[in-house]
Amino acid sequence: MTDKLIREDDEAIFGDKGYVSDKLKKAARKAGVYWAVLDKAKPNKKLSATQKKRNKKHSSVRAKVEHPFRI
Repeated sequence: MTDKLIREDDEAIFGDKGYVSDKLKKAARKAGVYWAVLDKAKPNKKLSATQKKRNKKHSSVRAKVEHPFRI
């Protein structure tokens, strides 16, 4: 589904951890697109403090866009 959400003119991609894809992350970075999809903890491995801080930063941006749509 994520492939259908990404356009050629995108400068940044924001999404929740359900959209995590290493393949798309590498392709976006190679194309010069800022990858702001939240990090997801892997089995038996917790998120680092840096990953948690990054997730919080990206979540706050997404919240400003998503909150108007909940009404």
